[in-house]
Amino acid sequence: MNRRPERSRVKAAFWLGAVMVLAVCLGSGGQSLWAQTLAVPPGMPVIYQEMPDYMLLRQRACHKIVLHECVLKSEGVQNGYYLERGLQKFVILNQNPACLRGFVGRTVAVAGRTTESVVPWFRLFFIEVDAINGLHYAGNVAPWVMREPTDQEVSYWKLHRRLPPQTERCMARLAIPRGATWASWNGPAAPLGISPGTETEEVAAAQPQAQGIPTVDLDQRLRDMQGQLRAIQGQLNRRPYDGIYSTPSNQWNATDWGIYVSSHGGA
Repeated sequence: MNRRPERSRVKAAFWLGAVMVLAVCLGSGGQSLWAQTLAVPPGMPVIYQEMPDYMLLRQRACHKIVLHECVLKSEGVQNGYYLERGLQKFVILNQNPACLRGFVGRTVAVAGRTTESVVPWFRLFFIEVDAINGLHYAGNVAPWVMREPTDQEVSYWKLHRRLPPQTERCMARLAIPRGATWASWNGPAAPLGISPGTETEEVAAAQPQAQGIPTVDLDQRLRDMQGQLRAIQGQLNRRPYDGIYSTPSNQWNATDWGIYVSSHGGA
């Protein structure tokens, strides 16, 4: 008859389950939660991770295709390698950086499987490569993207001046050339740049890298933004069109008076 005790028990069980899930996430080493609290040292290398969405696409690659003449290209430190045939682009889902590095810029013949049927009016496809120039090919690396380091990685870098072993293994698997640091990536005005507690050596090492970054004409950009704001404000302040009543009656012409008289039954 009384349902209040039952509802209270259900609510208590729900909150207990939520607290347990949060405790598991916080007690798993912090790898599942990205850190936003610690300032990243400028000398710390940029960290990349494989994109899980592309890893899931590999299960859908079933449409066989042979690209007789295509150019293998690289997007540098972002996404990795892809194939280009005319205006069509094929992102490689199973990348082998150590192997593909030698084919960059060359015309190759590729056999593989795409996630969608290749049609002339599509531009972007995802391919899992099986052979290059008639030779068997295998790769396990998905396209990658830059990510922010965790608090654990920042603390480990400050203590040992190197990344944690697990992060090092992931970076070695991607085979990304070393040298890019947070100071060179973000520039001198980056929010994750030099913090007040940064060592003097890191500040000195970050300054020469920031000199090569092109300057931006802030005054011109400010003038452009002000012009856009004025145009938007003019559109917002414009009164909606309300026929002849959009202008005061003392400014009506003969046509306006004729419309007024006709709308009130006059001739």
